[in-house]
Amino acid sequence: MNYSNGLYGFSVQKDIYAECGGKLDFSDPSDETWDKFCARTAWYSGDEEMIYPEAEAYNETVMSVRGHLPVGGGFLYRNEEIENWSSCADYLLLFSHQDL
Repeated sequence: MNYSNGLYGFSVQKDIYAECGGKLDFSDPSDETWDKFCARTAWYSGDEEMIYPEAEAYNETVMSVRGHLPVGGGFLYRNEEIENWSSCADYLLLFSHQDL
């Protein structure tokens, strides 16, 4: 967070997640909450997730979005086959920490 002048960081993402309706109690987000969060952090481009490390993921427009980094690579989408949010579990654990 220090080196990005507050643009990036888990605490920045935590604030955005809460603003999008995310609960900080280790519970899975609703589809609406996660979609809002991904749109606000530019993790989605239109209806598609951002693919890393492709060049579009690091263009100037995307990189100027508050909360865009850090990013979890392929862990940004909901796994429809098993119908849960295991793909974003690492972020939920981080966001639920009171010290962020």
